[in-house]
Amino acid sequence: MRIEWDVAWRIFDHVNENNDTSRHIDLHCLDINEAESITKQQIYEAARSVQNMGKSESIFSMNIFCMSNPRPSFVEKVLSIKCSPDHIVDGENKIITMLKNDFDYLDYYYLVEHRLILVKIDSGTITYNRVMKEW
Repeated sequence: MRIEWDVAWRIFDHVNENNDTSRHIDLHCLDINEAESITKQQIYEAARSVQNMGKSESIFSMNIFCMSNPRPSFVEKVLSIKCSPDHIVDGENKIITMLKNDFDYLDYYYLVEHRLILVKIDSGTITYNRVMKEW
């Protein structure tokens, strides 16, 4: 429903009003479906921003990311995503599941004890993800 989506964004905006949402988003206030949708949108916006920059903004260089599908690139931005305990169902973080299922090439690292996901955003993020290319 449109009303629920608007309410979810208002809640998200309120909780994240003091955050630079191009670098950190807090999802603890949202249910799983809202959190998944907003995460996709925020990753896309961060990727579009990096793609438009046309230059490196190296802020994180430790090699901690999953490189199951390595490609030549370097880290230009890291988006940290704070999850809620409610996002963990049957011992599985549903935001992580969405990242695995909905993105072809997305490097991330999950800090389980903090429920924090670090997502690597670079100039190839949109190019290498068919879902984002279609947006």
